Amino acid sequence: MADEVTSPRGSGSSAGDGLFAAFGERVDRQSAADGARPSPAGCRGLFGELARSGTVTEAVHRLLRRAVEAGPQHRVAGFDGGSLLLARGRGWSLTLRATAPSLPEDLLVTSAADYLLAVPSGAREGGIMECFDRPAGARADLLDPATRLTPRGRRLLRPGQVFTLRADSQVARLTADGRGPMHLVFAADPHLSYRFAYDRVTLRPVRMISTDGTASRLTYTIRLLAASRRPSSLPVLRSLAEHPSHEVRWEAIRAAHRIDPAAGRQLLHAAARDPHPEVRQAAVQALLPKSQAPT
Repeated sequence: MADEVTSPRGSGSSAGDGLFAAFGERVDRQSAADGARPSPAGCRGLFGELARSGTVTEAVHRLLRRAVEAGPQHRVAGFDGGSLLLARGRGWSLTLRATAPSLPEDLLVTSAADYLLAVPSGAREGGIMECFDRPAGARADLLDPATRLTPRGRRLLRPGQVFTLRADSQVARLTADGRGPMHLVFAADPHLSYRFAYDRVTLRPVRMISTDGTASRLTYTIRLLAASRRPSSLPVLRSLAEHPSHEVRWEAIRAAHRIDPAAGRQLLHAAARDPHPEVRQAAVQALLPKSQAPT
């Protein structure tokens, strides 16, 4: 079994150095005093103090040295791809990112959560933030190819400076000589159900990415139920046809129609009045006679 390398934990904090546990305690105390969950904007002062403290880099080095000294079968607790979880509390997380996200260079991807970002003092270089505004008034659960991002220029982010992003209205990407410099991210828990990938040249959306793991698991399970073609699955599929996620609703309707076309048509008639335009359109098309269906 692999060894797990962790550090002392503070109140409301998780795998990280004592410096980060102390930061987490301060965030939780502030949020308790305010009587609300911490927001990135409300914690900008605390986060800025941490980024400018000059001890972040050394604290990270201590954490990583302990991981290396643990032996060849170690694993670092809190490490996930290109990020390292330093602390976590009620409604927030603090992570360190040392590499650029594993995204194609021709895409800009929105965030599902508000966040603060800073290259810590002591880093050799800062970075460049490419900033864009998201389409005003666009639905957060619909890919509309007619919309596009609005460029807002490039901003130099020096070590110790803090950048604030509101996920529902902004998109940003950090670069430095083609690399993503080591940086801290203080983020609220995700509040948007979808992220959007935009073409970097046209600035138009090309992909919608679900951030709801439960919805993704449900759609996969529904496909398995459809493949089994068991009529006993119909009651649960009827229930899922009213799920809050439009993806789950449509997958349940499709599965019901595959198992029992008559039951499926009843759900299609109801779906023709669905609040989501993609479900409505798909239902109306499915109800058309084959001679009128689009080719």
